Parts: sequence; C-alpha cells; structure tokens
Amino acid sequence: MAPPERRRFPRVTHPFIIRYRFPSVADPSWRAAPARNLSGEGACFRCEYAFRLGEVVELQLNLPTSKRPVSLHGCVIWSKLVNPSLNLYEHGVAFDAIDADTKRLIVDTVAALLHKQGG
Repeated sequence: MAPPERRRFPRVTHPFIIRYRFPSVADPSWRAAPARNLSGEGACFRCEYAFRLGEVVELQLNLPTSKRPVSLHGCVIWSKLVNPSLNLYEHGVAFDAIDADTKRLIVDTVAALLHKQGG
C-alpha cells in the first residue's frame, strides 16, 4: 500500500529549466538543470551536484507563463543519487519565504499546464 499523499498543491510535469546557484560560495555562477516537476510549494530537478539536506539554494524558474525568470529560494528537503555513472542527483526543494505574488504565479502556471495536459 502506498503512503498517503502529503502534498497540499498539485504538481505538474512539464519541461522547463531551473537555474540555481549558491550565494555563499566563492563562485556564485548560475547553473542550469532540467526540472522534473513543479508545484506551488516546490520543485524537483536533476543535476550533477550533491546537495545537503537543509541547504538553501537561490533559484530562477523559467516558466512558460512569465516573460522573466521567477527568482526565489529553495530549501533542499530530499536528495538521491539516480545515476551513479553520470554522477546525477535528483533533488526536491521546498520554496522558502515565497511572496504571495510569486506563489500565485506558480500556482496559476501549474493549474494552466495541468488543464492543458487534460489533468
């Protein structure tokens, strides 16, 4: 039996890019990663970096409903190695201290994409 669903917001699988960086490191360059899914609470993406649980990452979401990237912070809530030969990790981040307008934009984007997908 599957564990009960704990998410409060629906999530959508849609191809878009998440950019991330670490403001606390010497080289705060932006890196890009493909998103796996998105919800009003967070996102899942894959990259070649092994995040630590609780690590805060600066994010930019390139959403199909926005002309500019959406900037916010995410806290790593889970992380797993999905392909050891490629050193590829999958991470779940919860959006941290998200303002109401940004949250509404993300929730509306997820709803529009789900509707378009027939879900």
